Amino acid sequence: AVLAPVPAVTDISPGTGIEAEPVTLLITGSGFFAGRSSSAVISIKLDDAANTAFTGWGTVTDTGIQNAVLPSGVANGTYNVKVATPGGTNGASAAKMKITSVPPVAAEISPSEGSNLGSVTITIKGAYFFGPGNTSNVKSVKLEDAVNTSFTAYTVTNNTQISNAVVPAGIKQGTYNVIVATNAGSSAPGAVKFTITTPRPVVAGLTPPSGFNNSQFVVDIKGSGFFGGLAASDVKSVIIGDAYQTPLSGYSVISDTEIAGAKVPFGTARGTYNVFVTATAGTSSTT
Repeated sequence: AVLAPVPAVTDISPGTGIEAEPVTLLITGSGFFAGRSSSAVISIKLDDAANTAFTGWGTVTDTGIQNAVLPSGVANGTYNVKVATPGGTNGASAAKMKITSVPPVAAEISPSEGSNLGSVTITIKGAYFFGPGNTSNVKSVKLEDAVNTSFTAYTVTNNTQISNAVVPAGIKQGTYNVIVATNAGSSAPGAVKFTITTPRPVVAGLTPPSGFNNSQFVVDIKGSGFFGGLAASDVKSVIIGDAYQTPLSGYSVISDTEIAGAKVPFGTARGTYNVFVTATAGTSSTT
């Protein structure tokens, strides 16, 4: 009987790849013609769980295969490269293919700011959002604020884009890193940032609008922005715009629209003054 030689794989270049990206290999060995005068290669595969097939190989000599493309989506691990010809399939390859995973990259977000009075939907662009099987590998998307607020929804569109990522309402004003986490790790802090804004407080009315300075008197303040988009008071100070910027004391911030029990001190100079409320977002304008 005339037998064709069993192929052998002695080297591959490159010997590593990333699970989320295809990689093109040069495979070196012997027996790829199987004793004939031209290529006898039937298939090239990894011995991973799916026996992933290479595609697109072109020039083949008895000792070399060029442009063998390993598709993306192969799980992290080290594998033999198996070449099949009429002579059979090689056993363990002398050179192994190592597939690695890398942490995701967050490179761009749009929009990059939004008000905390409502939820904001953004798009995140970057890389390595997919893992094995060319499916999402994203475990979480968060803002790096004091409590690492999670986005309430998102869709991993492909390896380079996360769409419909929802920043929830009620986050404290500030600029925060956006962090994408996968099984391979987390994106680098500082790469992309999202700015939470909120309107300055507004003073719309006072009850009563006047009082005598021969004793302390109490006013209630109506307006907006006293919670600063949060669940509780964000008010830092309440003053009247006299020459001394006299602070009002004893007030309670009842809601986003009402401050009750603000005490105007005894002896305040006679006059008509603006009342200013200061919160994280700034100070109200003249009333």
